[in-house]
Amino acid sequence: MPVAVEVADRYAPKGITVKMDAANFLQGGRGIKLDFAFGECQLRLQGTVTDEGVAFEETRYGPRMQGELTSGPMLRLRNLNAAVFRDFLCERLAMLIRAAMRRN
Repeated sequence: MPVAVEVADRYAPKGITVKMDAANFLQGGRGIKLDFAFGECQLRLQGTVTDEGVAFEETRYGPRMQGELTSGPMLRLRNLNAAVFRDFLCERLAMLIRAAMRRN
């Protein structure tokens, strides 16, 4: 969680919102949710924790999209550390920013 807060604090001045909700997982469930927003574009990753990683489904929202649901990335647990998680978050942010720029 500190990595998500660090990334959120770093990009907030640029108009990018990053939110992580791990309450379900921390209460014994298997769900993790990540929300990213930039301008009118939003990206939600709804993750399910498995023995080997976190499998995400991805929903994209934008000015002309009501919610486009796709199979998302897999975050492997084997080598997961703060740097790997930070890279994962930044990759998602880069994708969101590219999508927002294409729409403008």
